[in-house]
Amino acid sequence: MNLKKVLFGDLIDFQKQSSSYFNLDASIVVIIVFILSEVLRRLNGFLAYFGIIILFIVAFFEKKSDLVKFCCIEYGLFLIGCELLIISIGLLIMIVPILWLLFTIILVITMILNLIVYLYLLSRAYQYKGWKIPWLGNFVLNKIMKVDY
Repeated sequence: MNLKKVLFGDLIDFQKQSSSYFNLDASIVVIIVFILSEVLRRLNGFLAYFGIIILFIVAFFEKKSDLVKFCCIEYGLFLIGCELLIISIGLLIMIVPILWLLFTIILVITMILNLIVYLYLLSRAYQYKGWKIPWLGNFVLNKIMKVDY
């Protein structure tokens, strides 16, 4: 897979939009929701899951902006995938304790990947573009939002 094509070839141009939340600019709403989600996820373990759920709540109640819906749903599904990976590796460690080094490596890689995706999605949303994460972006557009970009 060509990294340049993944990062720059799978962009969706949403044009300038306003959100149904206080009639704010859609990119500003995405930035606020992403920051709020990350703050809640970092406070404690219980609020971490609410930080993910808030992305879906904002996407569900958004009526005007496809950019807000797409970014929130895609990032929320990405975070759920990361959490499931971390939990499954954690359960494997309880069965085979010798794998703690593997868990630590996967945890660090997941955290770095999460940070990269977070910053890249924010920067693209500010430019009114959506980044289709490989496999996940097309799923969100076609199966969940039922739009064709």
